[in-house]
Amino acid sequence: MQPIIIATLILLLCWNLYLSVRILKIYRIFEKLTKVSDQPLLGVLNKILRSKEKVESEIADLYQNIERIDRQKARSLQHLGIVSYNVSGSFQNQSFSLSMLDSVGNGVVITHLVYAQTSKTYVKDVVRARVNGRFTPEEKESVKKALSSIQK
Repeated sequence: MQPIIIATLILLLCWNLYLSVRILKIYRIFEKLTKVSDQPLLGVLNKILRSKEKVESEIADLYQNIERIDRQKARSLQHLGIVSYNVSGSFQNQSFSLSMLDSVGNGVVITHLVYAQTSKTYVKDVVRARVNGRFTPEEKESVKKALSSIQK
């Protein structure tokens, strides 16, 4: 045979050996990466994808719950105003008017009046922060205090 053909065959054999070693190293790395579980890589990737979709669905549910809670919170009695006072000369500020309003100004005013021999409790509605003539000055003041916390 000619020396050029022999040299070319030896060179191709060395190149083939080099590529075989590189492929073997790459294959070993691939095996390490895919040995996450006993399943093949495709099974592991499908499992991760299903898990991701489940997490995304749960996050969407959480956002819906947050929106629902925000809507409920707007209707909850969260703004308070209280005024204590004395209706009879013998008791020191044991009477009070307590206003409890939601974020729109709807709610109630509870008034507790303490007299020498008795006490009385009244409950009045507040609608959209409107205080009409049937409210006492103390009740109006407690509503005003509760409304001031809405506007802050």
